[in-house]
Amino acid sequence: MKSINNPSSRLRKLLIQNKCLNIVTCNKCNGTGLSQQAIHTTVEGKTITDLENMSIRELHEFLNRYKDKLYDISLLSEILVKLKCMIDVGLYHLTLCRPIPSLSGGEIQRLFLATFVIADMDSIIFVFDEPTIGLHEIEKINLIRIIKNLVNKGNTVVVVEHDKSFIETADYIIDLGPGAGVMGGERIFQGNYNEFMSCNHSQTAPFLSGVKEVAVKKNHRTIDRGKVLTIKNANKNNLQNLSLDIPLGVIVGVAGVSGSGKSSLITQTLVPNLKEILKRKFVKDVNEYDNYKKCNDIVITGFENIKKCIVVDQRPIGRSKTSCPATYVGILDRIRNLFANTPQAMSNEYTAGLFSINSHGGCGVCNGDGVVQYNIGYGNFIELECKSCGGTGFVEEAMEIKICGKNIREVLEMTVLEGVDFFHNIDEVTCNMLKTLNRVGLGYIKLGQKTTTISGGEAQRIKLAKELAKNQVKNSLYIMDEPTTGLSFTDREDLMTLVQELCDAGNTIIITEHDPVVLSNCDYIIELGPGGGNDGGYVIATGTPKEIKTNDKSIIGRWLYE
Repeated sequence: MKSINNPSSRLRKLLIQNKCLNIVTCNKCNGTGLSQQAIHTTVEGKTITDLENMSIRELHEFLNRYKDKLYDISLLSEILVKLKCMIDVGLYHLTLCRPIPSLSGGEIQRLFLATFVIADMDSIIFVFDEPTIGLHEIEKINLIRIIKNLVNKGNTVVVVEHDKSFIETADYIIDLGPGAGVMGGERIFQGNYNEFMSCNHSQTAPFLSGVKEVAVKKNHRTIDRGKVLTIKNANKNNLQNLSLDIPLGVIVGVAGVSGSGKSSLITQTLVPNLKEILKRKFVKDVNEYDNYKKCNDIVITGFENIKKCIVVDQRPIGRSKTSCPATYVGILDRIRNLFANTPQAMSNEYTAGLFSINSHGGCGVCNGDGVVQYNIGYGNFIELECKSCGGTGFVEEAMEIKICGKNIREVLEMTVLEGVDFFHNIDEVTCNMLKTLNRVGLGYIKLGQKTTTISGGEAQRIKLAKELAKNQVKNSLYIMDEPTTGLSFTDREDLMTLVQELCDAGNTIIITEHDPVVLSNCDYIIELGPGGGNDGGYVIATGTPKEIKTNDKSIIGRWLYE
């Protein structure tokens, strides 16, 4: 064991959690981590730590203000150009000391984009996968302009997107489908936008041409002002000592530009404080919120109206390489028991463990992976199908047992939609769970698909399906973070239908979103802003979608649907 005086990060975290170790600010550097020489080296009175902790916009303004007083003009000009590019791609709210792992997928893509804009290169093929993730409608306009400039300089840009504004500005469109997974993979259309509008086989074109309209409910739920969750003195990160009411029993949308304080308010303030208050009634999969500690100066009231809190976010649903969706939603144990209860398995005294690659059913050569790694030198490896199990991952005895002609591997290779048909007359609980997965738009994923291949948006919908399939506890609070990530127009409608059902059952749903379709279907909207970073942190508008649309202070209002 390592010395307590120099513990590993894991041991340090354990000691802190158990109050065996306290963290105090270093009195020599005052928490900056700088040496005495660095502390006394400043630029216009600012140390390097001070500059790193500024938002990119603040740093740009600061350096631009003092550029005539600084010595190396060429170096400063280069820094200002890079900062301006990061501002243009919507990263103005970040600080230079922000850890890369804490950035969202959309922020990382835009950071990548900024580096190539700065390089001013041509004849390059850029491929972006949903660059609008996490972007406000007003920020998408600027991103589209930057990408168009890349094209004008002689580059080719390929964008995988569902966003309407991106599709409308594309020079050439390729539409794949008609469905997802095994139900897709066909080229439905390729050509320009005007030709795409008349494509009858596309599921996307009708929403762009106006043949189909996004579903927006006409009647919003009545807000009960006597039944609210109140947050007082919220000052995490850039929050400006906010106090606000979140109505219960309705769908609440939290809107605002990037960096306006949405995550600070919900993920870093409301969630950890509710976790502390509700204890066992707070539902999460792993200790992902342990880094966000309860703020002692925050006051939350009205929580007595909440019986349970469920966080449905985009974090991975499994860290093990052998975990799969069937395991996460709890049906794999039932499937294993079905195999173990077959006459052949019972006569051989096989248990459910034989049908698990993590137990005695896993191949001893490949450890259930189905492939074996071979070192080919210089740190490189190749994977080849395991000859012992033929790539199934299971021992031969497990593969001999079948249900309705299917062995355990063949069942795990089924899609959710295929599983619904297969288990229809075999196991009602499993069938109902698979039906729920299909309703959230995941009919194409395989039951045994590795969770490491599941996207954040898919993981969030799997979590939602798991909760929907349970016996609902009335007066529960569901917190969702951008649930429409990676969803088509049709999928978004299906998702919102399920969210409405959750609310109709007597629950509250808080959704952090940029999508105007989702926000238009909320009963109440809380909009933060007006900008990002130090320009944000205020509540600029609250009310029903109709009230937000007519509110002059609102930014998202102009994009909401009637």
